[in-house]
Amino acid sequence: MPPPHTGGGPSCEAAADEYVRAGPHPPADKKTSANEYGAILNAGKYFKHCGVPDSTEVLICAAIHHGHAVGVSVRTRPVEPMLEECVAKAVLGLEFPANERMDVTRTMF
Repeated sequence: MPPPHTGGGPSCEAAADEYVRAGPHPPADKKTSANEYGAILNAGKYFKHCGVPDSTEVLICAAIHHGHAVGVSVRTRPVEPMLEECVAKAVLGLEFPANERMDVTRTMF
């Protein structure tokens, strides 16, 4: 299986691993819920310009820190590298609820 596309940044998994290695981390000042991330990531409008066919499955992992995706991994089935890269870049441009703690969220279309 080819590596996921990352939009030019680190992968979701690499960003999460680096965050853990860089610890210890202060306690989060608020708990951001999966529903808050889901409201943004599950909408799918942010990658409409990529032209992903309805028949293509899209799997997204995003490492969120301080309100932005600091790492993203995108895979498609069937594999479509150009679409994966476009979606990854779109995720990197999103704004999320700000939190001192890094959270990893996943979604699938």
